[in-house]
Amino acid sequence: MLAESNKLILDTFQSLIDSIKIYDDSVHFWIQGGALRRTLDKSLVFGEKTNNFQDPIDIDIYFKDEKSFNKVLEIFKKHLGFRLVDEIGDNLYFEDGSVRIDLIKPYSHLFANRFTKLVFSDAENSPYWADFCISSASLDSEYNLYYHKDFFKDISEKKL
Repeated sequence: MLAESNKLILDTFQSLIDSIKIYDDSVHFWIQGGALRRTLDKSLVFGEKTNNFQDPIDIDIYFKDEKSFNKVLEIFKKHLGFRLVDEIGDNLYFEDGSVRIDLIKPYSHLFANRFTKLVFSDAENSPYWADFCISSASLDSEYNLYYHKDFFKDISEKKL
């Protein structure tokens, strides 16, 4: 089950990661949140709204530093065919017709404090700050998957 779940997550997001890294292999980022969970419970349907959320399902991409953020932002604008559809605080929302991606500026001024700078510093530490273990999984741009020890069990049992 674990190997199959890991493969499903990697297969789902490899194309996106590859599409970014082909233009600049030096950038570091990670995908985190509901998109990873929805991949496993088979409810990942991009562009559709759910009963629980106002916004369409998106892929949240986090960055360790502004340099990587700015490089990926340029890649999205110039090469990947995504268009900026919304900007709320430090979140930039891009769409390409069916997929919505949220590029999240590093060290958001909305949460600028010592704790946030510590926990948002990299994907490996993300499982320690997310609200539920099912929201804490992270897949970084080097294809490393980080998750709470109960992540896969809680997904299968639909347990928060």
